[in-house]
Amino acid sequence: MSELKNTRIIFLLSIVLIGALSRLIPHPFNFTGIAAIALFSGAKLKNRFLAVSVPLLAMLVTDSIIGFHAPIDMLAVYGCFLMTVVFGMALSHNPKAGFVALSSLASSVLFYLVTNFSVWPGNALYSQDLSGLISSYIAGIPFFRNQVIGDLFYSAVFFSAAYFAEKKYATDLTTVKARK
Repeated sequence: MSELKNTRIIFLLSIVLIGALSRLIPHPFNFTGIAAIALFSGAKLKNRFLAVSVPLLAMLVTDSIIGFHAPIDMLAVYGCFLMTVVFGMALSHNPKAGFVALSSLASSVLFYLVTNFSVWPGNALYSQDLSGLISSYIAGIPFFRNQVIGDLFYSAVFFSAAYFAEKKYATDLTTVKARK
């Protein structure tokens, strides 16, 4: 195996490991690297299967350690991360800092809107009317703040690491081709 291929594998595994560990170490709620992994995977992994698999596997592995949630909530969360991969794919043609930040923010907003909506129906904490839905969104604001800060932070770390590593090695360290 070539040194560049080893470097590529170590680089990608490091990003996934950092993102996954961010869920396992003590942290403010929603301040994790999983959405950033999804955005990064979509933007940088040319292999679409890997781009989708990496964040979902990171979630499955860490959920198996910290615990799974209600199926409807998990569907909302995993669906948001799949959409974030799609945001990353759209970003792949122009991964400049401003576009990364906007895509990261869009991912945070999507996650906030979808997951707070998903916990509202049938939840005894909220009345099952517009007032209850609004209450669900209000209750999610502190989590949203942490989500935005965490997503921006980890996206900056991952995309910056890729940028500087690619400069050092004069090649794309994130290209993983499908086996034929």
